[in-house]
Amino acid sequence: MFKLQMVLILFISSVFLSVSIQAQNVSLVKNFEGIQWNGIKPPDPDIAVGPNHIVLTVNNGIQIYNKEGLQLSGATLRDWFSSLGITENPVDPKIVFNNYCDRWIVFAITRSSALYLLSVSKTDNPMGEWYYYKFDALEKDQDGSRYPPDYTGLGYNSEAVYITSNHLNDIQYTHDFQWAKIKAIKLSDLTSGVTPPKSIDFTKMLNKDQSSAKNIKPVDYQFSSSTDYYLVNTSTTDADFITVWKISDPFGSNASITRETVKIGSYGPPNDAPQPGGARLIETNDSRISDCTYNNGFIYGCFHSKNSYNNGSAVRYFKLRVSDYYLLIDDKIEQNGIYYFYPEIYPDKYGNIV
Repeated sequence: MFKLQMVLILFISSVFLSVSIQAQNVSLVKNFEGIQWNGIKPPDPDIAVGPNHIVLTVNNGIQIYNKEGLQLSGATLRDWFSSLGITENPVDPKIVFNNYCDRWIVFAITRSSALYLLSVSKTDNPMGEWYYYKFDALEKDQDGSRYPPDYTGLGYNSEAVYITSNHLNDIQYTHDFQWAKIKAIKLSDLTSGVTPPKSIDFTKMLNKDQSSAKNIKPVDYQFSSSTDYYLVNTSTTDADFITVWKISDPFGSNASITRETVKIGSYGPPNDAPQPGGARLIETNDSRISDCTYNNGFIYGCFHSKNSYNNGSAVRYFKLRVSDYYLLIDDKIEQNGIYYFYPEIYPDKYGNIV
């Protein structure tokens, strides 16, 4: 028999606490139903909260609520981006509320036409007007092979919006990975309706061991005025390092991307997890970076990996000082026979972490 529970890991100053909360004992301030599953696999749900609204996205759907849980608006993603003239259903949606400019940003991609789609609200009210943009996301090889995007990421700071994507072989969409891409788009252009907004691409990044950087994760920025932007990737095979990318002056004459390899404790792809009600396992995928946040000169990150007992999965977490890439925390949470997967990490402005 398996027990499903939510586990909160709290770091208060230098104190570490692990708190297991049974779902039936959690007291909710507000609880309301979100978007129902529409049959598309995977559903790829995402959520963002602004001053007065909550916006939810799933594959081919978006809904806007007030904070009392009243649905105010809803649309398919195809209808949402219809002004861009798309002819297929967008997928892999992301939604953020950009606290630097108080704007909502909705992102999705198309597969066949290989487009990045962006919409940016004109105010902090998602029920108002929006700007809409599309960008060619197709990568090509010298022989003309087509590599559309997949496994996308969305991040931002005070200067730019950052999109990341893996690019895969287009032959029957075999998910044969080719290389990764990072696109930086000037935030002030996006928020003022400039068409096309200024942007720059970085592609074919390599880790220090010359393997292709894959599953690059944009870092969430909080409480920071830094215009340097950081991204992180782990390895999808057994490894003992993470790769940190820094983009500087993306729209100036000295635009650059630099790589730093940070050695951490060894890790590797986790085992798939059992679940109640059947023999089918939960796919925990590989040990790709799950979440990372930049806060006052530090990157906090986490991902899951195989555990020391080879009978479950562990949460790996770290805290990295970016001034000298010094690792202040490099640890894991694991128990014999327990599966932890898809972790998230959140630091407050004082350095306390959930």
